[in-house]
Amino acid sequence: MDILEAKAFFKEYNGLEFHMCHDDTRKYQEYRSLHITEISKNRWRREIIEEIFAQLEKKENQAEYGVLIGNLIEVLQKTRDPIEDDIIHMISCLQGASHLDEKNKIRILEHMAGHGQGTNDGGIYLVCTRSRKEEELRQLLEPMSRFECSSGNQERYHRALQKIKKAFQDGRRERTDI
Repeated sequence: MDILEAKAFFKEYNGLEFHMCHDDTRKYQEYRSLHITEISKNRWRREIIEEIFAQLEKKENQAEYGVLIGNLIEVLQKTRDPIEDDIIHMISCLQGASHLDEKNKIRILEHMAGHGQGTNDGGIYLVCTRSRKEEELRQLLEPMSRFECSSGNQERYHRALQKIKKAFQDGRRERTDI
């Protein structure tokens, strides 16, 4: 494996080394043997972030909007660069998302709330702890979360709404002065 192959492998998994190792242990070992610096990884993450934003802005990617937002949150969580401008850009992208279908709205709410037992892997926690845009996100999510949900998605929808409240509380509690 050379550096270009390592970069492609890294980007294929949005820089999530757990998944790289889990899905292809042999290839991951080759990747690790290159001893890639954090500076390079952060540069690659920056490229991934820009690529995701480009996809979010394309009209033909509306069917996967919720997945793209989730990918963006995962990459932003891993970067060590300041991300306030990225958060502003993400909020801007989400402002135009009120027309999305139910599935994508629920995915966005779930990604914002977080998927683990806690909320520290979600977009709300990220925004609260690494930017000063909590209020803008809250104002955006409030109307976005009000929609008529089909009976088949009621449980996911209500679970996401409950977790969003907790995520804002947790993020506010963990916030450091930025």
